[in-house]
Amino acid sequence: RPYAGDGMLLFQSTSANAGNDAEREKTRASQLSQWIDLTPYKNAIRDGRVQAKLSARFNRVAGDAQTDSQFSIHLESFDVEPIEAQRLQTSRQRLARSRTVHELLSDSNPESWERLEAILAVPANSRYLHVMILAFENVSNDADLVPEFDGHFADDLEFQLLIAPTSSRSGNNSRKQP
Repeated sequence: RPYAGDGMLLFQSTSANAGNDAEREKTRASQLSQWIDLTPYKNAIRDGRVQAKLSARFNRVAGDAQTDSQFSIHLESFDVEPIEAQRLQTSRQRLARSRTVHELLSDSNPESWERLEAILAVPANSRYLHVMILAFENVSNDADLVPEFDGHFADDLEFQLLIAPTSSRSGNNSRKQP
C-alpha cells in the first residue's frame, strides 16, 4: 500500500535494452530524475544562502535471498546546462560541482516505509540541480528481458529549495527579499 495518497512509484527494471554482459553490468539501477533550473535564485546562490533538500520513502516486498535491497537519493549541482553536464559526465571530463548521496539497505518488512533525506549546500555559480531517486540491483543483476525488481517502491517524495533570508546591514532595518 502507498505510504501517502493513492499511488506510488514502482521500480521495474534497469534497462529496456538487452545487451552483452558488460552492458548489463553498467545498468544496475532504475532511476527517476529531474533537472531543476536554479537561475531564478542566482543572487541567493552567489551569497551562499541556498540549500536543496530531497526526501523520499522506500519499501519493497519481503522476497527471498535474491531480492535486491538498496535504494538511494542523489542531489548534484552543476554550473552548465543539463545536456552539457550529461555529455561531460559520460566522458568523465567533469563531474558535478557538489554532490550528496544517501543510501539505504531496506528491510524485508513490506509494512515499513523507510525514509531517506539529503541536504546539499548549493555552491556559488551553480545553475542546475540534478535530483534522483534510485533502486539498485545490489544482490542479483538480472537479465534485462525479465522484471528485475520483485516489488520495489518509492513514495512521499519531497524536494525543497531552502533559502536563508539576507542579513540586515548594521544600522539598516530593511531586508532584501531572496
